[in-house]
Amino acid sequence: DPLRCAPTVVNGHALLAGCDGRLHAIDLSTGEQAGSCDIGGPTGCTAAVLDGVACFGTESGEFYAVDARDPAAPKVSWTYRDPRRGQGVRAAAAVAESAIVYGNQGKGLYALNPTDGELQWKKSLRSRLEAAPLIAGDRVLVATGRGRVRLYELATGDEVWSYDAGGGFIADPAAAAGRVVLASTDGVVYCFVGKPQMNTDERR
Repeated sequence: DPLRCAPTVVNGHALLAGCDGRLHAIDLSTGEQAGSCDIGGPTGCTAAVLDGVACFGTESGEFYAVDARDPAAPKVSWTYRDPRRGQGVRAAAAVAESAIVYGNQGKGLYALNPTDGELQWKKSLRSRLEAAPLIAGDRVLVATGRGRVRLYELATGDEVWSYDAGGGFIADPAAAAGRVVLASTDGVVYCFVGKPQMNTDERR
């Protein structure tokens, strides 16, 4: 079956999920499959890993946390699905010790407890999320398909800053040295400069 996600390496194994509805752990030294587990449906999301737990959403709208610390026997720790906006997930999640943040095709943004998947907060983006969120310090940044860049408090989901870029975003943002770089579908590369709280709107 085809693969639409990049591999994620955990404990010497590559984690890959494809259209067969399973998460596979591949031994990097041998190329052989060490183990796999059922994820209920296909996904194109690259897994984000926190303490050996792989976190990702599927086309069916289910969000999974899979314990992959034992690659021979990966197992589902918990799942979450919005009962009202359960559309598919097509962007990778952002993970931190305090929260896992992801968006879906139902224009929702969610923060979950990493331990049990309990919903901490959710927001309506008014646009689909094709690019992965980015956690920086105690804030989380999202760039939507309609070209709006938003910054939220990680703990509460309160919006603290936004910027209308015009063109949409489908590529994941990157951060380094107090800067966040994003490329839009209209061919413009934006560089927002500042500390993790992103309290400026400087761009280049």
